[in-house]
Amino acid sequence: LNCVQLDKNVVNGDIRSYVEATLEQKPDFVDKKLSPSILEEIRDKIGDGADGMFRWAACQLESLARCLSPKAMKEALRALPRDLNETYYRMLKNIPAEYKSSAIRLLQFLVYTKRPLTLAEAVEVIATEIDQEPRGFDVDGRLSLKADVLRYCPSLVIIAKVTNYTETVEELHLAHFSVKEYLLEQAQFDLESASIVITRTCLTYLGDIENNCSTIKSDFPMARYAAKSWMDYAASAETSEEIVRITVSFLRNETTFQRWCRLYQADRAWDRTPGPPRAPRLYYACLGGLAGAARDLAIEGADVNAQGG
Repeated sequence: LNCVQLDKNVVNGDIRSYVEATLEQKPDFVDKKLSPSILEEIRDKIGDGADGMFRWAACQLESLARCLSPKAMKEALRALPRDLNETYYRMLKNIPAEYKSSAIRLLQFLVYTKRPLTLAEAVEVIATEIDQEPRGFDVDGRLSLKADVLRYCPSLVIIAKVTNYTETVEELHLAHFSVKEYLLEQAQFDLESASIVITRTCLTYLGDIENNCSTIKSDFPMARYAAKSWMDYAASAETSEEIVRITVSFLRNETTFQRWCRLYQADRAWDRTPGPPRAPRLYYACLGGLAGAARDLAIEGADVNAQGG
C-alpha cells in the first residue's frame, strides 16, 4: 500500500484559501455585510486554527453562518471547539428538544442502513412516532418541505443527488465519514440499541400504512424499504422482549402479514412483484433468525412441521 504524506503547511494554506472563498462567496456571510475586523478574526481563528482538519474548518463556518448577529458570531469565535469530537458533541447537544428523538433515530438509520435513505424515506422516519403517545405513522407528521430534514441534524447530514440509470434521486447521507466514526462511539448508537429503534420504526410504519397494492409504494415512500429492512435488524433487537412481542404481533396479524409479504418476500429478494404469503409465519421467523419470535409462535401452536418457501 502506497501512502502520500501530505505537508500540513500546504493543507493549512488550502484551508485558509477555502475559508477566504467561503467568506467572499457564501450568501450567509456576504449578505450580513460583516465588519473587516470580524472577517479577519474568522480568517485567523478558523483558517489558522484548523491544524490540517478541513472538516473542522467546514463545520465551524457552517456554525458561524447560522449566527444571526455580529455579537453571536463573536461569542461563537471565542468558544470554538477544540477538535472534531467536541464539534460533533456540540452539534448533538444543540439539536432542539422538539427534534431530538426524531433526529437521533434518523441518525441511527443512517449509521446502520445498508443503502442510503432517500429524502422521501427520511421524511417518513420522522413522521413515525415510536417514543411518545400517540404512537404510529401520521401523514400530517410529514415535513411540508422535505429539505427541512436538515434542520433536525444541522451539519451532520447532507442531501445528495444521485443518478441511477435515468432517474435522479435525492438521498440523505451523513455529512462526512468522521460523523459515523463519532456516532459509533456513543452508547445510543451501538448495534443493539439502533436495531431496536429501526425495527420498531419499520414495523410501526408497516402497521399503519393502508392502501391498495398498486399505489402503496407511491403513496408511502418507505413501504418497500421498511418491508425489506426490518428483518435485517430484528434479530439483533431480540434482546428486547418488547421487540419479540411486537414482531410476533406483526406476523400474527393477518393484515400486516399480508401487507408485508405483498411488499417483499424475504426468500425471494429478487422478485419486484411479490404476491401473497408463500409460507407460514413460523417459516419467515426462522428464515430471519428470529429465535424469540419463532419460540413464541411455536408456543402459540404454530405447526413446526409445516412446509414453506
